[in-house]
Amino acid sequence: MRETSSAMLAKLMFTVRVLWIAFVVAALIYAFVAWMSAGSPDRPYVDRGPLLADPLFFGLALAAVAAAIAGRVVPQRFLSPARLRAEAQKDLVIHLARDTRFEPADIATIAALPESEQRTFKLYGPWQTAMVIGWACDETVALCGLILAFLRHDPGLYAPFGAVSILLLLLAKPRPDDLLTLVRANA
Repeated sequence: MRETSSAMLAKLMFTVRVLWIAFVVAALIYAFVAWMSAGSPDRPYVDRGPLLADPLFFGLALAAVAAAIAGRVVPQRFLSPARLRAEAQKDLVIHLARDTRFEPADIATIAALPESEQRTFKLYGPWQTAMVIGWACDETVALCGLILAFLRHDPGLYAPFGAVSILLLLLAKPRPDDLLTLVRANA
């Protein structure tokens, strides 16, 4: 990849990294919210019996597992060969003209790149969409823990859900190499 296209790709990668950081920070904020709200003196802990006998726990745990699986499966639908072929056929200049991160000179530079390098910019949209959908599913795991912490009035119940959510998000960190591999695989 040329130096100019690498600089342009860096602009796009900055955006996706900011989004990813927002998802990770949200899971950390949920821990604070669970601690502040679910365990507050206004809402004292009420023993609702054993956790493992609670259908709410099993329902939210099942929802969390489903969300974790969906975070791996659903994004792949946005990266199907048919969808990527359709994206690769689109006019790159019109697509980039709607993107406020690029000046007209940047768009002209990208338009002058060889088709193989333009393809990276064409496939960035579906790749970013797939990443965000996966992160939203990973965040859902943390939300299941937050709901459980609220409803059982026990902030400690958030910890395993939050930890799994953060782990999944860390595993799904955006990497330029992942995008370039996708482009090469669909050349």
